[in-house]
Amino acid sequence: LSRLVNAFEKMENGDFNVGIDHKKVGEFGYLYSSFNRMADRLKQLIEQVYEKTILSQKAELKGLQSQIDPHFFSNSMFLISVSAKQGDMEFVEKFTDQLGKYFRFLHRNNRENITLAEETEYAALYADIQATRFVNRVKVEVHEPPQEYRDLLVPRLIIQPLIENAFKHCLEKSASDGTLRVCFKKDDGDFLSIIVENTGDDIPDEIFYKIKAKLSAVEHGETRSGISNINRRLQLQFGEDSG
Repeated sequence: LSRLVNAFEKMENGDFNVGIDHKKVGEFGYLYSSFNRMADRLKQLIEQVYEKTILSQKAELKGLQSQIDPHFFSNSMFLISVSAKQGDMEFVEKFTDQLGKYFRFLHRNNRENITLAEETEYAALYADIQATRFVNRVKVEVHEPPQEYRDLLVPRLIIQPLIENAFKHCLEKSASDGTLRVCFKKDDGDFLSIIVENTGDDIPDEIFYKIKAKLSAVEHGETRSGISNINRRLQLQFGEDSG
């Protein structure tokens, strides 16, 4: 009993590597084994919460950086300036309204989790702004999430970074007829797929498998960015089968 009390005192002081080595059977063997399982589980939970917090902060920072990205911001201001000089005030009004909603949404929603409907709205706004910059070159389709999933709480910034990648690595190069589509598909069981797809060149197989391997091989605690960050935050929120 003294060994058990001492182990609890160590745990209270923050030592979660405090397993009790024993060969006991019976009641004390059960107590010691249960304590070890509890200590391991608490350690895992603390590590998950810590990792989730760090990843969320990194995603938040990445989101803020992308929203004040000089390239994105300067191009938007240049487009407004040119349109104003040409007298296209209808376009100026529309585009500045989009930018205003975008930044209001950014500063209004500083929570770690938001509803899927809010995340989709935010992503659609970002996609519309990008598409407006490429008038007559890119068409955007952002579908509404299924009604039963609209209020599902999800980590922030899980769709917008993928849209950003689509424009940065493909659609900006499209001379015409580019398409970006965000849609939702209910899978068997309790899973929902969020699909972000775009026209353009296919990803070479070797790059595809390299990305897939990277997602499955990242160790806990390793620095993550981009889709690895999104993947891990979804796993922490919805379990290891998610991502």
